[in-house]
Amino acid sequence: MIAGLNSKGELVYLYSSAQAQNIIEKKEQFFCPNCQELLKVCCGKKNKPYFKHLRKNFTPLNESKLHQAGKNLLYTAWNEEGFSTQKEKVIITEEGERRVDVFVKPSLAIEFQCSPISGSLLKQRNDFYRNQGWDSLWFLGPRYFVERKFNTNSLKFLNYQENLGFYLLFLEADRKNVVMYHHIRKYDWFRFWGIKEKCSINQLFNYRFGNNLKNYHKVSVKQTKRQFAQALVYRDRNICELQRMCYEKGYDLMSLPDELFVPEGFPQYIDQNLK
Repeated sequence: MIAGLNSKGELVYLYSSAQAQNIIEKKEQFFCPNCQELLKVCCGKKNKPYFKHLRKNFTPLNESKLHQAGKNLLYTAWNEEGFSTQKEKVIITEEGERRVDVFVKPSLAIEFQCSPISGSLLKQRNDFYRNQGWDSLWFLGPRYFVERKFNTNSLKFLNYQENLGFYLLFLEADRKNVVMYHHIRKYDWFRFWGIKEKCSINQLFNYRFGNNLKNYHKVSVKQTKRQFAQALVYRDRNICELQRMCYEKGYDLMSLPDELFVPEGFPQYIDQNLK
């Protein structure tokens, strides 16, 4: 592919080897516009430069150690807050054994998900917890985390709480930190947008069970206008048509009042058939 999103959410096209080499030297990060996975810039002597998907390598051994460390952190954190907690609770069902990473009495199942899981299996597990009368809380491992980028791999784990809106929790087990994105919404140009908070696991209780939220920012008018300008440069059909209509009325699209560029966020729609 010849286009990728930079860390600002801007669509960048590769058009020369010099540009590609400059990106490589600066070690800039780019993401796929469709799935938001990391991209690598490839630049050879004969072929034109292009982006390709770059997936981080997690060995089963390292992931297993990380998973165990994460479970221990979550178990300890809930214990320190005075909850009665059980690690790796086993439930016997007609289909066999089910294990919960951390169970908090009386009715909270906590999972630290490091490995891939299908949407259908995730739904099955959540339905099982719901039928037990339990709530579920999912923490995600590093394979799901891309800075400010959300895709179906992570969005299917969305939690909801009134003071947080839709939110995701990423556990950095090696640093004993939680990265939380709350009030995740869909904005034009930005696909999904969430507000980032970084805290210790124990500080997370202030967010989930209190109202310890700062006034959070949203996508700005400046960011939206920058996306319009870039769309004009790359001759986006819809934006060019909008520009033409403005010209016919004697206006310049980019000179219109800022009030017309205020972005509107919408709660996300998640396909029920997520894989």
